[in-house]
Amino acid sequence: MESLMGIEKVEMETSAEALLDCAVRTIRERGKQYGSVIPLFDQIAERWSLTLKVKVTTEQVALCMIDLKVARINNGSTNMDNAVDIAGYAALIAELRNNQQLTTGEI
Repeated sequence: MESLMGIEKVEMETSAEALLDCAVRTIRERGKQYGSVIPLFDQIAERWSLTLKVKVTTEQVALCMIDLKVARINNGSTNMDNAVDIAGYAALIAELRNNQQLTTGEI
């Protein structure tokens, strides 16, 4: 597998488990580069809320990022990094929801 910034790129014939392992490594690497996802996604949600003039949640940020990756795939991209990123953003939704529950008591 080819390496990009210390993260192995997933090849087309990869297994689901290998793709998910790559997503975990990517999340860890991005965490080292950018810090915790929670304050980052809080900041993105605030910025998008100002830009769009509607309230955007951190979960919606992750969902929009997934949608971006789906659009790339639907546009013909065969880059498996899109699938890795989708898996990663989906996993981050669970983390964001857990944080929301811990901070507000909401489900």
